[in-house]
Amino acid sequence: MPLALKTIELEESSCINLDDTGILVQSKYKGRSKSPQPLASGWDVVFWLNGFADDYWKLNNPEIEENAPEEVPEKEISEETLKNGEIINSDESEEKKDADKKEDTETKPAPQSPPKKMNSTPIKFVERDINVENHSIVFVASNLEDPGDYLHYIFDQMARGNVVAKRRTKFPLRAMPVHGLCLAKPREMEELSATLVDRLFNDDQVHRFSVQFYGSMDGEQMSQKEASAIVRNCIWAANPNCIQCIKYQEVAFTIDIIKPFFCIGYLHDYVKLRRYMTFNMKQGYDLCVEGEDSEDDISDDPTLDEEDEMKRKLRIKRKRNAEKAQLAGAGDGSNCKVVAEREEEADNELDLPSADKNGLNGEIKANGDGH
Repeated sequence: MPLALKTIELEESSCINLDDTGILVQSKYKGRSKSPQPLASGWDVVFWLNGFADDYWKLNNPEIEENAPEEVPEKEISEETLKNGEIINSDESEEKKDADKKEDTETKPAPQSPPKKMNSTPIKFVERDINVENHSIVFVASNLEDPGDYLHYIFDQMARGNVVAKRRTKFPLRAMPVHGLCLAKPREMEELSATLVDRLFNDDQVHRFSVQFYGSMDGEQMSQKEASAIVRNCIWAANPNCIQCIKYQEVAFTIDIIKPFFCIGYLHDYVKLRRYMTFNMKQGYDLCVEGEDSEDDISDDPTLDEEDEMKRKLRIKRKRNAEKAQLAGAGDGSNCKVVAEREEEADNELDLPSADKNGLNGEIKANGDGH
């Protein structure tokens, strides 16, 4: 089945349209590198995306590639050139070409930037103006029906080490697909999220998902937590058997708020492909998700209120830290014992009511002043 494409406006540097889908790229994120990270321009992002289009097209359209006609090499005419049905002398044609080149050089201004690298397929990428204040964000509209699958192909190739030098990028990029966007208003966000969820979870099977917020800014009337809650509630409304997980998810819903827009998409193998960050792909696959896990302890429990949920997660994290210390501790287990005692004390303090905590702190302060 041929790759599904749609029609988009190909005008360069045009404003974003609510009908646009594509890829949102951040060129500045908190990675492991402590050195200053350069910002990628729209030209750099489009160049990087176009580098994988030819192979992706061949992979998804093998029948078109097999039936493609063979290329016929152009005939070279050394002594004479045929033009307008007449044979003219090659020396005269060369003189005319030199004159034309000289005239073009005098009249045409010098190009300000190198031309964008285009691919030889019907896949198109066009930069859109989405946020003039934040230059670290680049939105590229595409005629791909599923830009998330294209990103999965790119990062899978990078993890396998199948990326030639001309397709590598020197910029630390973090990419997310945009399957839909709307204004950052609760009603519109809910409608868009519900439409996207119905494509994936339209059955009663148990699916594991996560909600990943890419941005670091809140909207004017919408916070990150509220946006995540809208998406999560739409998922549970469509299929209450879904489980929200941090590590062992099947689908990661990626969201971002770029005033005044709300962007949403979904990705597969989110942890395995190292959260779709180019800088981390040098390490290959993250195979920690290959282990069997019947239940994710850190998963959100919809039956608990926010305070109880926070306490439960802290207990689990402390338990895991104690287990790590036990494996890396001394042979006599002295370090493990100290860690376990500290974890137990922290848990006991966490279970104290707020009034008891205040009273205990006051008593400690009074005793300290007495000495």
